[in-house]
Amino acid sequence: MEDEDEEIIGLKTAIEFYHDLRAACNADAVGKSKKGKKKGKARARELGEEDREPSSPRRYTPPPDKPVTNLSKKWEKQPDYLDMTGLSLHEYQLEGVNWLRYSWGQGTDTILADEMGLGKTIQTIAFLYSLYKEGHSKGPFLVAVPLSTIINWEREFEMWAPDFYVVTYVGDRESRSMIREHELSFEEGAVRSASKATRIRTTNVKFNVLLTSYEMISMDQACLGSLEWACLVVDEAHRLKSNQSKFFRVLNQYNIVYRLLLTGTPLQNNLENFSIYSTSCVLKNSLIYHPSK
Repeated sequence: MEDEDEEIIGLKTAIEFYHDLRAACNADAVGKSKKGKKKGKARARELGEEDREPSSPRRYTPPPDKPVTNLSKKWEKQPDYLDMTGLSLHEYQLEGVNWLRYSWGQGTDTILADEMGLGKTIQTIAFLYSLYKEGHSKGPFLVAVPLSTIINWEREFEMWAPDFYVVTYVGDRESRSMIREHELSFEEGAVRSASKATRIRTTNVKFNVLLTSYEMISMDQACLGSLEWACLVVDEAHRLKSNQSKFFRVLNQYNIVYRLLLTGTPLQNNLENFSIYSTSCVLKNSLIYHPSK
């Protein structure tokens, strides 16, 4: 009788992609926890590499241990890892990504503002992906967007950042319970109770990006707020104008290193609006970039 596993089209490739992800996320953790005791075949088995065929495609690769580029140096053209996607940034998008990269290097929180249609989503994804691929940050990155735009964000991440493992954290109570149990960490016991949004007891998460809605930021704060986020991205950030909103108050309790706000509502050089935006998400020394097509 033929092996049942072989009857499932794409199963073997999916399993190998899973092992790639595990290796990419846990390579450092395995090395530290075993203190060099497991080598060769033992370590390969730990990372799921033992059964891999040499010609098998890789989906996920770990980033460099140290930065390999200078964020102060502008891109004259997009890097090879973006060329490999078959997609190209427009010149004004390249300028926006350069500005975001420079601001990150300076530790300056940012607001990317302009009318809809200029590709703020693409610029943001290319920016986060560049930090990862060039060794400046391994994440994790928290992206909070309106529920109606999540499908678009998923599609753009798949196209522009194929090495990213993106977890979409939405759904009813049971759905989110499954996500917490299976998608947040490879470590046993990292999530104490999957049925309830409790603190994650690990710093080695399974994903690169957690894509979620405003509502989940507030509802599951106990879980999501227990992680240290390398970057927070808030889409349609003009909704944060009131510093008395629940979303604003909850975000202030999250442990976030860097913040990027996106808005398609023109700020019109209004200093009062600048002040509202700067205080709404505790942006320190923030810069606002308003590109034109």
